[in-house]
Amino acid sequence: MGQRPEQQMLLLEINTYFSDLPFMKSISLISPERNAKLNRAELLILLKGAGQELELQNTILNMNKTLSLLQSKLNIKIDYLILIKEGFQNLLRSDEINPLKEVLSDQITFLSPQAFWNEIKTVFENGMQIRFSEKETNPAKISEIDLVCNLARFGYKEMGSELREGEKICIEYIVASILMEGTVRRLDAIPVILAKNNVDYSLLVFLAQKYSLLNKLSGILEAMYKIKPLPEVFQALKTLEAMDVKGIKTDEKRIEREMRAYDAIK
Repeated sequence: MGQRPEQQMLLLEINTYFSDLPFMKSISLISPERNAKLNRAELLILLKGAGQELELQNTILNMNKTLSLLQSKLNIKIDYLILIKEGFQNLLRSDEINPLKEVLSDQITFLSPQAFWNEIKTVFENGMQIRFSEKETNPAKISEIDLVCNLARFGYKEMGSELREGEKICIEYIVASILMEGTVRRLDAIPVILAKNNVDYSLLVFLAQKYSLLNKLSGILEAMYKIKPLPEVFQALKTLEAMDVKGIKTDEKRIEREMRAYDAIK
């Protein structure tokens, strides 16, 4: 992290606020040298497995509020991915391109490193191979072939688009790519594929935060929740509220029509 006072202060503050939290497992800095030059920090926060669900969710909400305050206090951009143990392991095991497997080759665990590497070891011992990637995916550069292929894989086959085999990319990257593209036709696909698939909303919020898409994402999730009130979407909205995100208003009727057309709601 170099000798920048903002980053040194951030580590001190994080240790002060987070080291004794009941669900805390480890905290890592992602691409520390690169991010230090950009006056930003990227954090991977790993929490122990679910047990007392309400207490766990309250802990996560308080962490979001604290990190938002630290960002303002220290005048440094902080992007953070908070993963519960099970979600962490699922992303490691996945055969899809996803951000977690891309960041592990350039990270420093500064809070409880042994606990972090024990989780990696557990996945290996269970016979799962982990393929780390040194190349980070830019959602804005996901090819049209890969977008169309993965949208179809997640239950949204576009009319008039040629379907060709592409790389398997996680749904969270696909949503981020569509949010960056911003065309209405593609934006309508987001609530459909979110409703029809298992989604790691912590990862989705992280990507939206990293690429300045939180307001867009929040607006879509707000409309989607009114149409199909999924508990995981509710938790994502609570997280966005804790981050003081204001959603961009979205056409609920259009979203509902699209969700019905693709059998995302009855």
